[in-house]
Amino acid sequence: MENALSPRIGSVPYLNARPHVYGLGNEVVYDYPARLVARLRAGELEIALAPVAGFLGEPHYGILDGIAIACRGEVRSVYLAHRVPLNAIRTVAFDPHSRSSSLLLRLSLDAFLGLEGQWQPAPEAASADAHLRIGDPALRERPGLLADGWRLLDLGELWLQQTALPFVFAAWIVAPGANPARFARRLRAALQAGVAALDEISNLQDVIPPDDARDYLRRCLRYDLGIDEKRGFEEFRSLCAKRGLIPETPGPSYVTEPQPQPEETGSSERRKAS
Repeated sequence: MENALSPRIGSVPYLNARPHVYGLGNEVVYDYPARLVARLRAGELEIALAPVAGFLGEPHYGILDGIAIACRGEVRSVYLAHRVPLNAIRTVAFDPHSRSSSLLLRLSLDAFLGLEGQWQPAPEAASADAHLRIGDPALRERPGLLADGWRLLDLGELWLQQTALPFVFAAWIVAPGANPARFARRLRAALQAGVAALDEISNLQDVIPPDDARDYLRRCLRYDLGIDEKRGFEEFRSLCAKRGLIPETPGPSYVTEPQPQPEETGSSERRKAS
């Protein structure tokens, strides 16, 4: 039977999330990004490590402050694989599992590469000129694609070149009415332990070779949601709104857990006396 006192926590199932959920075990429900968004909306989860793009124009959701899956430059796990030159791309196969990466690709093609009006989503992936790849499949397929002559446009690297800012792919999204005091400290402690255990995580995973995983987790990913990451997130939200990809409404607010209040003078003595 489900413990009603336990917060309902969800996470993407990818390697980049493992430091965030380190040690949490079966407390976490794993699902693809788009389905996590749907489960948050349906009230099945209180908080989920999910794509920020699913909530860009929804101020009634929150983002747990200080923690994210982000990058500042090459990310390796989100890229556009293409055989033809970029300016010759006419059809693109999107990954339906992540809206953040799909919106970033649309911005990249239209705003950054100047290809607006020249391409369209491919009706069938097999016939597409280019393919968006994300997550663990992107990491697994990368060496083979390069060996077969595909060119890979890393979207984290392109974002940094165009904006000089980090890009935030996912964060802990807090459902309306959820109490952050139920989970925030536990999630912060899990990430702290996970970052300290990156070697262990790299050795136990089976997505890519351990040395590659170690380099990916240490060099490509950022785990903080600090000032620069928030600026990058706001820039992404602004660009999406300007291009009509999301409503021009405020985005989620940043949520911090309440701090313990200092005891009033004499309160402990009164408790002892009682």
